[in-house]
Amino acid sequence: MALFAVAIVADVVFVAAVAFLRSRARSERDRQRRQFEAAAAEARRLAQDVLIVDASISELCELVIEQSLREMGMEVGTEPV
Repeated sequence: MALFAVAIVADVVFVAAVAFLRSRARSERDRQRRQFEAAAAEARRLAQDVLIVDASISELCELVIEQSLREMGMEVGTEPV
């Protein structure tokens, strides 16, 4: 009878240990998933910043060209001779 009780206690401890390890693995996966999502969001933000900077450079170049054309007496949109 005592051996049976020890076996039951061992089973309960084993089940509790498995549940604990699964919980830790699940929380580790959740932590890694959150880190990945944060990194992906940061990468999207940086990509958007690059697009904004690229657009700003393009707009600046366009403004410089327009100003140069005006200084040469040409209107913007006229065909070159």
